[in-house]
Formats: sequence, structure tokens, C-alpha cells
Amino acid sequence: MEASALKQEALSIIANLELFRLLAPYGYAQLVGSVALDLIVKRDIDIHVLSPNPDLVAQAIEIAQRALENQTIKQIRLSCYRNMPSNGAQALLITLEDFSGPSGLWSIELWLTTDKAVTGIEKTEKLQEQLTAAQRKIIMHIKTALHQKKLLSQGMSTKVYDAVIEHGITTPQGFFAYLKQTAQSSKPQYTKTDPEK
Repeated sequence: MEASALKQEALSIIANLELFRLLAPYGYAQLVGSVALDLIVKRDIDIHVLSPNPDLVAQAIEIAQRALENQTIKQIRLSCYRNMPSNGAQALLITLEDFSGPSGLWSIELWLTTDKAVTGIEKTEKLQEQLTAAQRKIIMHIKTALHQKKLLSQGMSTKVYDAVIEHGITTPQGFFAYLKQTAQSSKPQYTKTDPEK
């Protein structure tokens, strides 16, 4: 499958900024999420780094300092996530904000953690293997609808992937019904209700 123009642009940005070279000393770095899957609606680049060093704060500060040596990077934000909901692990997020690309501004997120379960590496690899062309089209349709409502954030894309693949959702209306029903139970037992377009 030929890469979309946005994916090609994202890969060019990654190469020009030498992001994998920047991150190599700190662990195993992998492109994940919408760019890796070529399901881009928002201009977001996500790279997850699995580090063997538990001192994530020191590493994140060093990465940010090295990144700022590139004059095209204007703004960096560091965020610390302690006690992640899934398993209590820690992660550091290094965000290169408002990076200018040919089609517009991109957000580049570099996640640093010692726990592979916190990363999106395995999830992305699994999706790359199982997504069909039809599912890709449905996912793009739902993600576009969410983005128009400014709801495509905080892990929403992952929920879309799960809804389409695991529960057969095919429309934005069906996805909103899925969210509502799963929110009502800590152990969702979802029965497909996917309204017609």
C-alpha cells in the first residue's frame, strides 16, 4: 500500500530532525500510532522509547536539551506521568510543539518509559497485521468526525481502533453509542448498535 502524502511528510520530518538518531542512546525507539498505521487525521507524530534506565527525568531533560540544538525546533514541553492507570508505571512525555511542516503544524510526542506495556509498540504492530482496507476506511471516517468535534485526543484513536476491529462499529453514530454503553460499566458487555449513516 502506497503511503499517504501526510505519512510521507511525517517521515520526512522525522528524518530531517534525525529523531531516531537523537533517541538511540536512550533505548529502543519505535514509531507508533496514526503515522505508523497511515491513519492520519490530526498532524501528530508519536515515537515511543523503551528505556533500560529508570532515571527517566534526567534522560528526558537531556533529550530536550539535545533537541533544542536544532534551530527549527522552537518549543518543547515535558510532562511526567506517574502511576499510569494500566499498571502504575511511569512515563515521561517530551512534546515538540507546533513544528512547521509543508501542510501545517505538527505535534511530535516522544514517550519515554521502562515498561513496554505502557508503550503502543505491540498494539501498533498488531494493528499493522490485522487492519483491512475496509476497516481503514471506516476508521478514517470516524476519526474525521471526532476531529471535527475536537474530540480526537487522550487516547481516542485507540478506542476507535478497538471499536471497529473488536465490535464491528462502522459509523460515527455507532461509535458514540459504543462509548456511552462502555462508559456505563467497568466491565463492558457491548451489544452492537450501529445506526445507519
